Amino acid sequence: MGNIVKNFNEFHDLNEAKKITIDVDYACQDSPEECDKWNRQHKVSIEFGKGAQAFVTGSKKDLKRWLEDSGYEDLEELYPEVFEAKATVSKVLLKAIDKHHAAQLGVQKITKEFLSTPKEDVAKREKIKVKLIAANKEAKSAEAEFQATLGKEEADDIEIIW
Repeated sequence: MGNIVKNFNEFHDLNEAKKITIDVDYACQDSPEECDKWNRQHKVSIEFGKGAQAFVTGSKKDLKRWLEDSGYEDLEELYPEVFEAKATVSKVLLKAIDKHHAAQLGVQKITKEFLSTPKEDVAKREKIKVKLIAANKEAKSAEAEFQATLGKEEADDIEIIW
């Protein structure tokens, strides 16, 4: 279908949309209608630049299929950003992260309540202080569970994107 010259530059990464745009040298040898059909079939969009330059946008999965179907070899070496393995985090780790986060938010909420209570209201502050101590224990327990779960995960299986 299309000829893709072995030239790759990462152009733009849209993390929110889970799509990337790559810059390739592209020359479709078929009719424009056939090229459009080929690109729609592979769920990619192309914006043409100067000469044979093209910006191809799609998910990594769709770009990978588009590149593979173009007939070139050594694509993993030439296009590492498209062919890198997708990182995964286990459901157990996600659950531990959520529990840890919820416990921290609980401590913050109770701390705010404590600080906004007038110093003169000693009885109420004492009740809040007991709740705060319990919430801190829960947060420490959740953090320990998170750390233990994190230690069981393979480092290569975790990708954190800020």
